[in-house]
Amino acid sequence: MAKLGQLMLTDGQWNGRHVLPAGWAAESAAPRINGEGLFFYGYQWWLGRSFVAGRALDWMAAFGVGAQRVYVVPALDLVFAINTGLYAGPLGYTIASAIFNRVVLPAVQN
Repeated sequence: MAKLGQLMLTDGQWNGRHVLPAGWAAESAAPRINGEGLFFYGYQWWLGRSFVAGRALDWMAAFGVGAQRVYVVPALDLVFAINTGLYAGPLGYTIASAIFNRVVLPAVQN
């Protein structure tokens, strides 16, 4: 999961070599439709932002069933992947989102 996030962060490059067409990552993360709540949706990527320490940070994320998540925050050169395995109810989303926003982002703020 983290490798997919890294491909998005590096515009499709792996070990200095393009394995995806140049520009495809940015194209797939461009807003295409309004998503749930305040989110937008690209090509299989949720697009949102978090507010941490007085700073808004844009991110893209892949959301899986069971609250598996891959968050990519280009401004921080950050990829964060989490597996929670919570398949019933909204608790999985809440936990994954809280860990990302309340623990990970504050820890890596510049």
